[in-house]
Amino acid sequence: MLDYVLKFSGCLVVLYSFYRVFLENEKNHGFKRFYLLFTLVGAIVLPLITISYSVEVNAIANANTESAVPAIIDNPETMYLEITEDNVSFFEAYYPAMLWIIYVAGFVVFAIRFSKNTWRLNKLILKNEKIWGNHSIKVLLPFSLIPYSYFNYIFVEKEAFRSKSIPQEILEHEEAHVRQKHTLDLLILEVLQIIFWFNPLFIFIKKSMRLNHEFLADEAVLKQNFSPLAYSNLLLESSINSHQNGITSSFKQSLIKKRILMISNSFSGKRIGLKMGLLLPVICCCVYFFNNDIVAKPIPLENQKSKAILDKNPVIFFTVTNTQIAINNKEVLLNDFTKKFDEATKDFSNYELLKAYIKFESKDVPKDFQEKFENEFFKTRYYKLLREMGRGSSTLFPTKAGEVNNTPAFQVRANLSENRANEPKIYNHRETPTQKMLDVWNSNSKDMQFFLDDKMISYSELKSINLKSILSYSEQFSETGSIIKMFTEINDYFDKQPPVDFQNPEALKGIQDIFINGQKVSKEDLKAYKASDFKAYRIFQDGKKKASSKFQLHFYTNKANEGREQKLKEIEKNSENGFFVQ
Repeated sequence: MLDYVLKFSGCLVVLYSFYRVFLENEKNHGFKRFYLLFTLVGAIVLPLITISYSVEVNAIANANTESAVPAIIDNPETMYLEITEDNVSFFEAYYPAMLWIIYVAGFVVFAIRFSKNTWRLNKLILKNEKIWGNHSIKVLLPFSLIPYSYFNYIFVEKEAFRSKSIPQEILEHEEAHVRQKHTLDLLILEVLQIIFWFNPLFIFIKKSMRLNHEFLADEAVLKQNFSPLAYSNLLLESSINSHQNGITSSFKQSLIKKRILMISNSFSGKRIGLKMGLLLPVICCCVYFFNNDIVAKPIPLENQKSKAILDKNPVIFFTVTNTQIAINNKEVLLNDFTKKFDEATKDFSNYELLKAYIKFESKDVPKDFQEKFENEFFKTRYYKLLREMGRGSSTLFPTKAGEVNNTPAFQVRANLSENRANEPKIYNHRETPTQKMLDVWNSNSKDMQFFLDDKMISYSELKSINLKSILSYSEQFSETGSIIKMFTEINDYFDKQPPVDFQNPEALKGIQDIFINGQKVSKEDLKAYKASDFKAYRIFQDGKKKASSKFQLHFYTNKANEGREQKLKEIEKNSENGFFVQ
């Protein structure tokens, strides 16, 4: 919602600023009226538009992308977890509700003001004498006023109208407002001002729209061969104090000087044509910067074409054979390795470096040389980036002597789901994304797809998510794009004995609810059991809840008879009892 409001306001500022700078003083009033209405419609519609474009994708890789369901959790080494209470201030907790209350209050105030204005006008119409004409209905009022119009009605002073003391130019001016249906423009603007009452720009747009209405009505009067000089004098005489309703059009306007200058202004088609040439890039910029999102639509590629694209992707290939080091088949010294490796990757952005297919091979490397080489490799920008993203491994080499290590990049945290060059690399993390990761995703958001609990979201929606609610995420990198999947729930089942000592008071620190075969028990009750009494266990966490109520453990004494489906039924049953919401 906030993202839409900001884009709407930005688009409105750009389009209206163009009007004030380039169009307001031009004598092309019909187009100016259309442009002001377009400004309102464009600012509303453009932030709702999603722009899509096609990207050719390897059919096999694309299939893997769609069907991949990454594992969420690594088997825990211990059940001990330190859970801390979320430090949420009163302001943070109630900030959205406070904003909505303020918005609704302003909406109601502006709606009441609008209703009162229309009610007063309708009351005047119903209670006073009316005279029907060809294009309008004159409403005769028993008090002095400057004539003004509202839809097909023109309000005039009764005595002055009957005595025909109202100048004909004034009546023709109001007739022009009626024929050109200026009230509809003002009505649209009033409704939008009620909805977007917090945007002060509507005050200025209303002034510009009313002034342009006056220009149009003045132009219509002068086309009937009235004297421009006499009409200008009449404008000066009418600039005395007079009240006007917000949704009516009146002969009297405070910007009399601009109207008189416009009467004497000349029309220049060449000048207007040049200014219209500037309008196209302004609209294109609004379409690009204020749209809802830009999304890539993948289309399948034939295998040959996919291979051609793969061949274009940069590949870093480094090897260690005995004590000989090579980068992309060029030998380098140990002391120069870090420098040469960083030079080979200097043109890559952080995101491109994470996606790049980087291959390492080693054979018959002495143990002491392994340590020296690893120390050099750990200094590279690539390894530092992996560490910042939580992927860096503590070793490069296999555990057995003489074993050949042939993997893309190197094994990272045992989380690399795919390790072939033409298939996506999937990294799974049981943790909350860091701000560093968001910065990398932000710089390449148009080349990525984001999912929250298996629902696709835009990057703008991602920015509004509370990161603390995300308990795990996976990163899938391929040549055709990347997919980030985030999960606010962890619901993991293990067919094995829980690795925990129930007699240890620290072992279950931070755990809120415990269940045995579906029945809720206390920590004291659990001390009557040994870990060997249980054949399976389940971990459940809900990131959308506060830390004090989001963590649960389920233990099962007979996994063979219960089965995984039965465990899910128990969880659903407990959720109905109010223990947690899955």
